[in-house]
Amino acid sequence: MPQPKSVPKKLGARPLGKRVIVAPIEVDLVSEGGVMLPETMRHKPDEAQIVAVGDHEDIKVAVGDLVHLPSFVGTPINVDEVLYRVVNYDDIIAVTL
Repeated sequence: MPQPKSVPKKLGARPLGKRVIVAPIEVDLVSEGGVMLPETMRHKPDEAQIVAVGDHEDIKVAVGDLVHLPSFVGTPINVDEVLYRVVNYDDIIAVTL
């Protein structure tokens, strides 16, 4: 099962309006059956963890939530040498319960 990164206590960026900042979910390079996966499979492009939420009143996700996104959505940003994506809230497909 993919594991989310730990949510940073203070992120050096804040999304504006109806946007969220997400961190990609990293997967192990060895499958449960012991098969080595290629480096290109390190991130699951459709799953991410919310690390910051904009100030729009319609946003119904919280920091720490796991969400599903389209594969190539969002703007990549580099904060404290970590790559995140700024995503429009309307692009979130589902929240993992």
